[in-house]
Amino acid sequence: MIQLLVASEEDKLQSYIASQRFPVPPAYYRRGDRGTYVLVLGPYPDQREARRAIDRLPGSLRRNQPWVRSMAAVQRELP
Repeated sequence: MIQLLVASEEDKLQSYIASQRFPVPPAYYRRGDRGTYVLVLGPYPDQREARRAIDRLPGSLRRNQPWVRSMAAVQRELP
């Protein structure tokens, strides 16, 4: 998975999503313990492919310095 952004308000995250062009449809979830929303792309077959995908993202999406996360790490944050 690629984590693109964390937002404290869902409506602001949805506005950000609407304003961007994504190479694949994004997804987001609410962190169970923090009440924040996390925007992700993926999953990817492995971390290497996810890093390659980051390199191919438009500059507007790379601006927030996205990083690779494992699916297990994402699942641990779900409520």
